[in-house]
Amino acid sequence: MRLSSLLSNAAEMSLDALACELVDAAANAEHDRHRLYRDGQLRWYAERIAAARELMDYDPTADHSLWRLSSQVGMSVFLFARIFRELIGIPPHRYLVNRRLQRARDLLRSGMSVTDVCYVAGFNNLSHFIKSFRAHFGMLPSKLKASSQFDQPEANP
Repeated sequence: MRLSSLLSNAAEMSLDALACELVDAAANAEHDRHRLYRDGQLRWYAERIAAARELMDYDPTADHSLWRLSSQVGMSVFLFARIFRELIGIPPHRYLVNRRLQRARDLLRSGMSVTDVCYVAGFNNLSHFIKSFRAHFGMLPSKLKASSQFDQPEANP
């Protein structure tokens, strides 16, 4: 299109002008490539992804399988997973695990035991919970619980 006409006129243009035109054409091509969706389509996707996030934010402990979330917002499983990642920046499962870990952190700070927090926050396996917590927060859940106990004011007898 525009690039081919530039190349046919290259003999008439200076090398600097041609280079500027090529850079401009490449920048416009890159911009057009990032515009994968029409405005209305993108709005529709964003509304569905926001609804799925609300479901996970409201109750991170619920069974939020990929199939269940996608069907609740009216999208196919594969499209939902792809669009969620494109719009949010992480896959739906990682988003849900992050929400559960944030909930676990809050519960640990309130004084709940690590084992209870694991299951109340929506994890089904204690060792997986501990490993995920440590990877996310950089410390064991028991260390956070212990440090939170020192932050709590003592009750008057």
